[in-house]
Amino acid sequence: MNRFAKPLLLCSLIATGSMTLAGCQSAPEVEEKVMNSLQTEVYYLDRSMLPPNSELTVTLEDVSKMDVAATVISSKLVTLNSAPPYQVSLDYDNALIKDNMRYNVRAQIRKDGKLLYTSTQSNNPFASDEPLKIRVTKVAPPVKPNVSLTNTYWKAMVLNGESVNTPQGARELFVQLKADGSVKGFAGCNNFMGSFIAKEYGLRFKGMASTMKMCQGRANDLDRSMHQVLQDTFEYKIKGETLTLFNESKEKIAQFNAVYF
Repeated sequence: MNRFAKPLLLCSLIATGSMTLAGCQSAPEVEEKVMNSLQTEVYYLDRSMLPPNSELTVTLEDVSKMDVAATVISSKLVTLNSAPPYQVSLDYDNALIKDNMRYNVRAQIRKDGKLLYTSTQSNNPFASDEPLKIRVTKVAPPVKPNVSLTNTYWKAMVLNGESVNTPQGARELFVQLKADGSVKGFAGCNNFMGSFIAKEYGLRFKGMASTMKMCQGRANDLDRSMHQVLQDTFEYKIKGETLTLFNESKEKIAQFNAVYF
């Protein structure tokens, strides 16, 4: 036999034996998931009607760790087109639930990404075998801070009870009260200027003058209405980005909205 044949035969036997041994070994067992189902009932107490196709999301989460985001175990999204309560079955992997951990179920209702309702209390999903009832409450819209009376561009929205509809292509009606006590604006036909005195909620316009351009129709009506408002103003109120003017009888005579450029 060739002197290189024995080593080659030995290597072949070793390799064959290794393959045979490997083939006899059993594949590792794969642990099968055990899925459980959590029954929930989401409701709210006010009588509001949700916008069509609002979306409810119910989430089971691990809240054991403090000062870190909760770990989501399971979540389900449901499209709503009916009145509450809403029954939602939430499936989860039982292997992810540990006796020494804390869990919570959170519910939120959104429309086009805007949050409408949310749960605010802790809801332990494993405290009872009964369906978990989750109350959600309406989310209040953020309150905008009141803008300043002065140095704000106030666009006219309502004059003497009539909505201001600026004719197409025309300038919008506005008034600006400067910190130095001066006033300027546009009344629909003419520019105007003058001064004002504001103290607490009192407001008076003084020495008002305007350009002398002749106008007709809607522009002339708006012009007269704006000047009448400026003449009758006695008090004001600002709420968020809205300025309301009142006459001496505390009747509402005009409304303006803050505009930013």
